[in-house]
Amino acid sequence: MDTGRSLRRSHRPTPHRARRGVGLALFLVAAGSLAVTASLPGEVQIKGDQTVTVAADEVVTDDLYASGETVRIEGTVRGDLVAVGREIVIDGIVEGDVLAAGQSVTISGTVGDDVRIAGQVLHIGPAARLGDDLVAAGFSLETEPGSGVGGTARFFGYQALLAGEVGEGLGGSMGALELAGTVQGDVDVEVGPRGEGAPPMVWPTPVSIPSVAPGLAVADSARVGGALRYQSPTEGAIGPAAKVDGGVEFEEKTAEGEAEPSLLEQIARGARRFVSLLLVGALLLWLAPAWLGSLVEAVRAKPLPSLLWGIVFLAVAAVAVLAIALVTALGAMILGVATLGGLVAAVIGGGILTELALVIGVLVTAVYLPTVVVGLAGGGLVFGRGGALTGGKRFAALALGVLVLLLLMAIPYLGKLVGILVLLLGLGSLWLWGAGARRKEATSAAESAAAELGSG
Repeated sequence: MDTGRSLRRSHRPTPHRARRGVGLALFLVAAGSLAVTASLPGEVQIKGDQTVTVAADEVVTDDLYASGETVRIEGTVRGDLVAVGREIVIDGIVEGDVLAAGQSVTISGTVGDDVRIAGQVLHIGPAARLGDDLVAAGFSLETEPGSGVGGTARFFGYQALLAGEVGEGLGGSMGALELAGTVQGDVDVEVGPRGEGAPPMVWPTPVSIPSVAPGLAVADSARVGGALRYQSPTEGAIGPAAKVDGGVEFEEKTAEGEAEPSLLEQIARGARRFVSLLLVGALLLWLAPAWLGSLVEAVRAKPLPSLLWGIVFLAVAAVAVLAIALVTALGAMILGVATLGGLVAAVIGGGILTELALVIGVLVTAVYLPTVVVGLAGGGLVFGRGGALTGGKRFAALALGVLVLLLLMAIPYLGKLVGILVLLLGLGSLWLWGAGARRKEATSAAESAAAELGSG
């Protein structure tokens, strides 16, 4: 191994998965910002169908928002592309940003600016050229030899096989990383332990998934222009011919100061979580069965829209928290200037109470409702469709679905991704239910007004 300085080892304790959580949060905020932008007026084309295709000789002069079973871009999009579907393929040219979510996302063409993608399988083909940053989250990311990312690349998920070129730095958190290409800047990643074993079982996908061994592996063909810094419970395998100009820094992840829970304690925690979710679910089945059923149906019928609206839900909640704080501060300042000091304390107190109520409400909803909704939706596939489930079958479906989700969430690295997907699906179904309720209310009001006019 050719390095600019000798290997340095560090045994400082690291925060428990803090960097991975921060990275995923940044990805969601970035995606949420672009999703909110999609609702604003502007030069936009919207396409939705079973299959959405921009032909090779077609030019979309505006931003394009596309959704369907398959979204295929073979022509040119002059603006940004926002795509949702089971299979998303970009073989053509997108001159702006790309925000895409699907079971598989494949980019083999040219993107002029940033790329933000999420899905089970993410694939950057050998002819792909990404003008700026790449931010990706999912089960697997692969960049083939010949591909190029102009800016930084960040990935948060289970595994990554990176054989292309990255123009700046590489960062992220993953269970398995194989670096076989070139990174012009620093590499700063958190990686799982090396070891034997097959990756977690995944559903069939339109794109094949590469096999990447757990932990860090740097191939002889790898070139790093800066430093290679990585955190892991075990030391990675770095090929003797790999070139790292800035040297290698290995920081061993330890759990000093945190007692590792015993197997019995872990089982007890899981059992408590399972029972609490069952109680919440049973209460909802008893008190609000129709409402819970509508959320479950939204997850089943519109899984991808639910994911995107879940991102919007989190973004709107964050904006609401900031807005309340801003309004409270401005109100207190105005009252202070107007010499109405007696009301300042009331305004500040009211603002704080409103802020606390919003935060607590969102947190309680996020902790319980998504797992109950997605668990019931999944369990219903075993015990029958939603309409056929009654009485004990509904509770059995809830119990089975919640148990499967908790087991999946207990898998290292993959569990984090499953948890985020469940959170977004549940919150997105709540958003879709609210939107549908508002539409029904507006339709009812319009019908009432029309009836009054007719009778008059």
